Amino acid sequence: MHLTKGVLYFITCLIATVPLLLFSASASEAAVYLNQPLVNLSWSSSGAPDTKGYEVHRSTTYNGVFTKISATLIEASTWTDSNVADGSTYYYKLTAIDTCGNVSGLSIASDAAVIDLSAPSVSANPPGGTYRQSVSVMLEANEPSTIYYTTDGSVPTTSSAVFSAPIILAKSTVLKYIAVDRASNKSQTMTSTYTLDVGSIDADDDGYDSDIDCDDTDPLINPGASEACGDFVDNDCDALVDEGCDDLIAPAYIDNSLFPFPGNGIDDDVIIPPDTTIRLRLVDGAGLDICEEIYRTSITASAVYIAGGEEFFEPLIGETKFKVIDEGDCTDAWIVFVPDFENAYGDGLPVGGIIEVVVEASDVFGNYTVFFEGGSYRFRVSENDPLPSQSFEDPNPSADGNLVTVTLLEGPNSGVFMQYPDSIMPAPYFGPPADIPGLPGSVTPVLPEPVNLQPPCVFFNDEFSLFIPLPDGAEPASFEVWRFDAVTGWEAADSGDDWLVNRINHASYPAPNGPPTVELIVSHFTGAQLATASVIYGGGGGGSASCFIATAAYGSALEKDVMILRQFRDTYLLPNVLGKELVEIYYRTSPGIAQVIARHEMLRAVTRTILMPIVWVCKLSLETPARAIWLLMTMLMGVICAGLLTFRIRKKRFSKQAC
Repeated sequence: MHLTKGVLYFITCLIATVPLLLFSASASEAAVYLNQPLVNLSWSSSGAPDTKGYEVHRSTTYNGVFTKISATLIEASTWTDSNVADGSTYYYKLTAIDTCGNVSGLSIASDAAVIDLSAPSVSANPPGGTYRQSVSVMLEANEPSTIYYTTDGSVPTTSSAVFSAPIILAKSTVLKYIAVDRASNKSQTMTSTYTLDVGSIDADDDGYDSDIDCDDTDPLINPGASEACGDFVDNDCDALVDEGCDDLIAPAYIDNSLFPFPGNGIDDDVIIPPDTTIRLRLVDGAGLDICEEIYRTSITASAVYIAGGEEFFEPLIGETKFKVIDEGDCTDAWIVFVPDFENAYGDGLPVGGIIEVVVEASDVFGNYTVFFEGGSYRFRVSENDPLPSQSFEDPNPSADGNLVTVTLLEGPNSGVFMQYPDSIMPAPYFGPPADIPGLPGSVTPVLPEPVNLQPPCVFFNDEFSLFIPLPDGAEPASFEVWRFDAVTGWEAADSGDDWLVNRINHASYPAPNGPPTVELIVSHFTGAQLATASVIYGGGGGGSASCFIATAAYGSALEKDVMILRQFRDTYLLPNVLGKELVEIYYRTSPGIAQVIARHEMLRAVTRTILMPIVWVCKLSLETPARAIWLLMTMLMGVICAGLLTFRIRKKRFSKQAC
């Protein structure tokens, strides 16, 4: 069934002894907004000769209880629901009755009918008045609306300019504007008069007075500037935006940003939890078209059902959200579809259900594309494996803006915890660590198991923190941060990248006498782990016991001499090509040797003795590099002299044998 422009269409088919109604949900809007106190319903009749009539049922939620609202049997294929209230949302289902009195089951629910009889209000910020320099004006409505405006004093209509970016006023202007909401309710025409008494002022010191500088607050915008493509700004003050910018390339997406991936849960064993969101990261050199209310960039998703050998689609209720990577830069952004877990899907998406996803994208020049072969892709929702034991603590559930703390209570990672505002939806939790593979062989984990952050979602205010306590005496800054991606696997993370927003190393947390702790502020959920490239912490859990020689000999990744070796590696070996090659050779050859050493205490003692002078030289190099260089040069000269002496002795012996 499909609802559009105030009309709800029901598509019915064969009615047998017990009437059966099948509906085809089209890929239409998830909701229709009506500015009249009634909903006109219509549907195509089944065509069965014994169909006697129909009954209409209604609910205020998609998955709620539907109550019959038609008082008598409806013999026609149209009906009007006039018992509606302003601000309410209604869903409808249909049953059919045959001449024998048999009643069909309820049909699939209609799209949402939202009754909106109130006109929006709209305002300008800053308000009209007298200003000494050019003004950047924002127009804001009190509800989702399209805002139209004029700057010549004429009355705006729906054919006038659409507000999509700040309006720069470089001269005295009468600004008039209206807002039209999703139900086509139109606000009053508002007027703001801006008087610019600028004189001969160069407020931004760019050499252009405000009477010719279209933005005298920004020195990069003036009549002598070059046009910057894709920033939605008239950089050279010629009343044209992004002129001369050739762009015929539509937006693209970054492969490893997409989740769920095509075929997940269908062609592989990837776990897609019922409370998943759908996310990917888009890029476009000119700028993505993601302005509110007028954007052509979106994600739509539908549940796929099969009945009678045919596929039927039920659009998911939810919202497409955007998050730019760098504030003010629309060339790189996350796009996320968030199902309505608060109202429509309180228990999550249906387990085992197939979800079809359509991703459309457009840039500021109108270059448009639909991703994936055939224009869509599918994944299957999985049932969550049993979750590790964890506690959810909200210090004051009745207040707004409190931080919820979720702590792992059992297992090798017990004590790891996360904090987030209680307003986040869907609520985060720790998933089964077994769903995340171990780190690659060349990298050694610090935590016994990886941390599985769930559900897959993106945070729009950088508001989530993961806290990893460390043993007493550990140095938080000495460990690397790694994150897991289902497409590319494990990758090292740096503060400021698209995942690790920031990293804070606490000497003690949360109390002054607490353990050393690493705090990770992340933008979206995936697997996480602390690691060191040459040692293992602990000896259980996610990695094999003591995979590298130094750790096998000393028994701990946090032992002082092991940390000196690691610091020497990071300071002198990894920054150059030869050093990196030596480290890679060590990674390839040492695991087998380390496993033998770890099993024999005598070999561990011998290895520690052999490592003592090496550790001493490394420590000397880190503390006094000049003395270390002198010592290494002396040792090198000694090796060269010994080699030359050996060569001369062997040469004399060879000469005597030849004689």
